Amino acid sequence: MINNKTINLTFLILVSLFTSLQAEGKILGVFRAIDLILVFFLIMNLGKLKIQKNDYNYLLAILFIALLGTVIGLTNSNPFVLSDLKNYVLMIISILIIPYLVENMSISSIVKFFYISMILTIFIYILIEYTGLLYEFYGNLNVENKIDFENRLYGPNVILILYSFIFLSVIKPSVKYSLIFLLFSVILYLFNGTRHILVINLFSIAFSFFILYKLNIKTFIYLSVVLLFFVLVGLNFLGERFIYIFNPFQDSSFLYRVISNAEFIYDFTNKDIFNIFFGEGLGSVTKMYLGGYIGFRYLNILDNSILTLLLKGGVISLSVFILIYYKKICKFSLVKKVLLLFPIVLVGMLTAHIFTIIQYFFSFWLVSSLIIKYSNKL
Repeated sequence: MINNKTINLTFLILVSLFTSLQAEGKILGVFRAIDLILVFFLIMNLGKLKIQKNDYNYLLAILFIALLGTVIGLTNSNPFVLSDLKNYVLMIISILIIPYLVENMSISSIVKFFYISMILTIFIYILIEYTGLLYEFYGNLNVENKIDFENRLYGPNVILILYSFIFLSVIKPSVKYSLIFLLFSVILYLFNGTRHILVINLFSIAFSFFILYKLNIKTFIYLSVVLLFFVLVGLNFLGERFIYIFNPFQDSSFLYRVISNAEFIYDFTNKDIFNIFFGEGLGSVTKMYLGGYIGFRYLNILDNSILTLLLKGGVISLSVFILIYYKKICKFSLVKKVLLLFPIVLVGMLTAHIFTIIQYFFSFWLVSSLIIKYSNKL
């Protein structure tokens, strides 16, 4: 008979593999694979779940901003209320099931997940690249003809793998894990060309050496610069997208973010006081002019999670969202806080994924909870 640890490990692997950076992989045109996986796991373990005392506050906070945004969205007849509401529902499901996962997962289970998920992720990228299998499932058809998506291939989201590495760096640091994750990060970039994920991975690897060898800040900065330099120089031949890390104002992707974000901020600061504090509700869209080449566009999300939250929930919802993340790790050391928050902050500044892709919230919450558990045991 399959034990709980095996079931939980399988569940985590599925969470890691079955969605993409584009938040696609839709089933029946409505549900993403990750939606069904989380709901199914919740139903299968409903009788085993135990809500932690501290979790009630988080659940109430999420319910508050979800209901507030839903009421305003329905009042304004916004077109995508249910789509946005689903993101909050998945956050609530995550908070409900994670204590059960934490209780039934050992360090060895995380190590197994770390290795198995990296191998399967690379295997899936190979299948997509060389056979075309799963190409559409991971949302590649939606971006293949868009500007600035050349030489990019979408596959499994790797944020849960990154956070498992962060967990191991904090609880069981090892040069072996760091070097293997470095190799994985380079191979991953060769397939999908996603620069911010590579930068986050390199930062986390540098920090793992900081923890392992108890380096001072000066040495850590030197190590980070050297590591970044050699990897960037080694990959520099891969094309202009990588070169633009050093010269972002020549990068169309970066300039698009600057223009769209600046346009939204100007529009937002000129709204009435109600919309500034409470937003335009879930499902809202914003119209902006992005220059003569692109023209006017209606956007349901912006390439910035902070601005997306301001659009849909205003200053109130954004403040609650930030407090939820920080409250979870407020008692951690500065090093742990930086490790856990850096991926969320950087991805949040560049994309809407912190709001639209549940893996970011799920990974942060799971690993924070695991660190609390095993830090108390050490």
